[in-house]
Amino acid sequence: MSHVSKQFAYATAVFLASTVLAHAAPVDLDDFGPGATTYTFSGTSFGAQNITAGDATLSGGATRNLNLGPFSGRVYYDGNNDNEVLEIIFANPVGKVCFNYISINFVGSLTAYNADDQVVDTVTHDNTTTLPGCFGFPCGFTGIGDYNASIVRITYDTVDNRNAWYIDNLVYESTALVPLPAAAFYMIGGMIGLLALKRRKA
Repeated sequence: MSHVSKQFAYATAVFLASTVLAHAAPVDLDDFGPGATTYTFSGTSFGAQNITAGDATLSGGATRNLNLGPFSGRVYYDGNNDNEVLEIIFANPVGKVCFNYISINFVGSLTAYNADDQVVDTVTHDNTTTLPGCFGFPCGFTGIGDYNASIVRITYDTVDNRNAWYIDNLVYESTALVPLPAAAFYMIGGMIGLLALKRRKA
């Protein structure tokens, strides 16, 4: 094997291995199992701000009624305060979390943190990509899954601090996100490639 070929093989192996070693990835409802917790705001009082949903505590908004797109009834929203950031803190680490949402004219950013307050991952979307529209506004389920099940806090922020967010149907699960079989295949292939290169050098 030529020197250039060796460098290419090594770079490819490292890339494939590092891709699999990513901590988290976006998730949707199909990624959750039967043991997941689902919370709706139908039983909350109007105007409630700090909400306890099982192991989750929500702050940064208030409850109200909304009938738009997938929403019908009580939801949690930013309380007409465009600078509010939705924060959800979990009493115990979770592996996956998502919620049904609709945004009104803004770029949204969902970020997950671990116990050391380090960012696990961030999912960002806007009005033209990622999610289907509801009467001209993006809506659907958005969420993050962690391969290490280390999420203890998430925030949902309007990046440009304007307009509103509404959420309902909070779903979370303690089980870690399972890497795709293809990703595992690539990781094994990358490791084999690295071992082969080391043997050739020896």
